[in-house]
Amino acid sequence: EVHAEYVQYPAFGPHGNEFPTPYASVELHVEQDKKLLNKGKDIGIVEHIAAPVRFLSKIGTTSLEVEESPFEYNTYLELQVNGNADHSGATPMGEENRADGLLETVVILSDLGEPEDGSEISIGDIEVYEQAMNKVPGLVSTKLRIGANTEESIAEIMDEIRSVVEARNFVHADGASSFKDTSIVLNVIEESEAGEFFRQDDMVARQKTAFGLIESVNKSANHYAEQKCVGTVGTYDVSDDGVISLGVDLRGMTLEPREAMVAHIEKAMESAVLRNYEFDGLGEVLPGSGEAPVILSRDLVNKAVDTVSENLPDVSLMKMDSAAGHDTQNVARAGIPAVM
Repeated sequence: EVHAEYVQYPAFGPHGNEFPTPYASVELHVEQDKKLLNKGKDIGIVEHIAAPVRFLSKIGTTSLEVEESPFEYNTYLELQVNGNADHSGATPMGEENRADGLLETVVILSDLGEPEDGSEISIGDIEVYEQAMNKVPGLVSTKLRIGANTEESIAEIMDEIRSVVEARNFVHADGASSFKDTSIVLNVIEESEAGEFFRQDDMVARQKTAFGLIESVNKSANHYAEQKCVGTVGTYDVSDDGVISLGVDLRGMTLEPREAMVAHIEKAMESAVLRNYEFDGLGEVLPGSGEAPVILSRDLVNKAVDTVSENLPDVSLMKMDSAAGHDTQNVARAGIPAVM
């Protein structure tokens, strides 16, 4: 048992049991990016640390019902996209750098189209494995149901879906993409493995809005990439009553382009709002995010450069930015001179 009188809460300041304010803070960290590797340098002295603004965007406010297939013939599929799970801040934009499994899933699902003979392709659960707000999605699994009134229609739709998957794998086969040429796999599964499907008349609109938001975040972040911005939808969840929640992480090395990126995304999504898809924009800023990026102590940065140069003459170094967040930025915000 811990008695309250024995618990002390650290705090900086000159009074009572408070700790004195530290003179400085130095953090040593293994780089999460590849800047040092690409530049052939041993040590990086960090000058700026980016800060994220995060949203939990929700699509849908009313409950939807689960629907059994109205078709005589049904085939169930699992679409697997094997991306690379990387840090959302430290991984630059562009398909040459990112193998975003969720974004690639959206590209494929958006290319499927709607069968012309009254048949149906229903999208069920989309699962991002080991998802987190600050991760580029890696492995993503999607359940699909093909419904038709003839076996011939089922076969034709299957061929079309396989063609889309083969085309995407072919796109990645030239080596310009971070995806491998066999990253996308399509398997036939049992109905018992497929889970539940919501009534498509209601769910399709929500899914299209979610896909539009994922693509808008990527497009906007690529637009502002030269201003050292990145944007990621790291999580995708569907509630038991059909509400879709997306975790959006937007980062910038400076505040102005990051805010411009947010405005750019909201502008791109205005049509979804006008079509009344139960989407009210990116939503509120999540706690713990939204702070301005941090500039570290110029004096300490220069001191670190001089110290390394004088004492380790055979070690190469460079000044750099960090797109990933660190404890150092919180220390700096507390008024303590800091370097990393």
